[in-house]
Amino acid sequence: MTTGQAMEKRIHEFFEHYQHFFRQGFKGEADMEQVASSYAAAFVAASPAGVVAGQNGEQLQECVGVSSATAGSVRRT
Repeated sequence: MTTGQAMEKRIHEFFEHYQHFFRQGFKGEADMEQVASSYAAAFVAASPAGVVAGQNGEQLQECVGVSSATAGSVRRT
């Protein structure tokens, strides 16, 4: 396997995991520890409301609208 093929495989796997986490969130079954593991120590998030930069952890959960008390039950709004 070439370096390019290995990179493509890793990117494909990353987005498969991302898709799985996204679907879990719609079902109210998001595992925020798994979601957070997909992000670096610091993150940048953008939405129509603006751009936010923060640290992975509580700030990430706040950014996606999840408090630590409800991290296991993300719901579609």
